[in-house]
Amino acid sequence: MKKNILFTHFLCLFTAYSFGQTFGHTVISINTTNTSVAKDIICPFINDNGGVNLLSLRNGRSTRKFNITGRSFPVGTILSLAPNSSSTEVGYYVVLYSKTSRHADEDENYSNPNLFAIQDFDCDNDGIPNSQDNCDKQAGPASNNGCPGNPELSIALSSSTIFSDCSLFTCDVEFDSVGTDQHFVNTGGVATISIVVNNTGGLVSNNSNIAIYRSIDDTLNTSGSSAEVKVKERNMSAINPNQSKRFDIALFYADFNSFKGPTFLIVKIDDNNSNNETNEDDNTFVLRFRVN
Repeated sequence: MKKNILFTHFLCLFTAYSFGQTFGHTVISINTTNTSVAKDIICPFINDNGGVNLLSLRNGRSTRKFNITGRSFPVGTILSLAPNSSSTEVGYYVVLYSKTSRHADEDENYSNPNLFAIQDFDCDNDGIPNSQDNCDKQAGPASNNGCPGNPELSIALSSSTIFSDCSLFTCDVEFDSVGTDQHFVNTGGVATISIVVNNTGGLVSNNSNIAIYRSIDDTLNTSGSSAEVKVKERNMSAINPNQSKRFDIALFYADFNSFKGPTFLIVKIDDNNSNNETNEDDNTFVLRFRVN
């Protein structure tokens, strides 16, 4: 992962001290003292591995030669020179070349290496610095290491339930144990379906809906002459990554519009397909049902 590469990179930065020794650095001048401007200039040249495309960045920009006593900064390091350095060179730089000896034709000599601060920009403005962001060109949540990913919605079978006029002694209620039990509603009765939806993806889900269809079989067909009948639906609010929400739907006898007899109820989350998921096979669940 890139953050591990960058961790190693930064470890090198913090261990490259040699008190008394002077290191020669050739740096690309970014020509600004404004952090936001420097970020906008440098970020397009940062590649997917977190390094800087130095040849492209250097094109048309001037370079400077700094001798820095006590510290060596590796190639590609983004630096800012503190305003309290009393130097005319205050601003932002990217290390193009670094050597273990001093420049004989330096532009500046610095005996205090702490005047230079290492910059770790957040190039995609997602609140995660590049060193911790596996996708620093695309905004994404910290829960997915800064990558956008997709929401991945699924029905939690062990915690989703149906309660109906069928007694608890006859019908199991949890989705993962209901099996072939046939729940039912009598005249004036109600069946309450409680659906727990998981989001195991790396992105918060969009607002969507949950629908309950009545079907002649256990396959959902929403178009054509054999399309299933949508009995009821409700809104499904956004779900954060690695979190769950419960949504209840009450099916009254009147909701079946005079239909009587055995049927299948198909529970469909994200029925309006407002979420782009890698796997949508776990967005439906089928229940055997009867309207008396």
